[in-house]
Amino acid sequence: MARRKARKLLYIALLASTLLVDMGTKVLLAPHLEPIYNPGIALSILASQPWAPYALFALNLVVGIALFTGVLHLQTPANPDTPPKSKALSWLFNASRGKVTWVCIGATLIASGALGNALGRAVNLLQGLAPYVTDFIRYPGLFTGNFADICITAGALVLVGASFKR
Repeated sequence: MARRKARKLLYIALLASTLLVDMGTKVLLAPHLEPIYNPGIALSILASQPWAPYALFALNLVVGIALFTGVLHLQTPANPDTPPKSKALSWLFNASRGKVTWVCIGATLIASGALGNALGRAVNLLQGLAPYVTDFIRYPGLFTGNFADICITAGALVLVGASFKR
């Protein structure tokens, strides 16, 4: 029981620290690095749709909260071959062959990125701007992103890695 609480605190700390870094970089660094305000998602997909910034704000919020709630309620079964009692993320648990800690870390990183982009959109909206995501980390010849995007990508890579058999 104490171990489960310690893991939950780890996931909460991971979520909080990555959100702080994301928001800190958007507030402190972005204004000095010629930010791009992206109304869409990765690679400016949906950027031309007038409804996209608002729908993506809601989607980021729902996905972030749902994923992290799933992480906090994921039960570690006594038998690693048995799916968790909670249905939240149980399909991920099965795909990862019982590597609950890695699944939770990956899902927490994705939740953090989604919530970071939702918060960024909310901050821009409160400042009188449209609810765009602030991108400022340039990948020459590819795209421009932010720390939340790095969290989402890292979380996805952790989940893919957890799905391979060791």
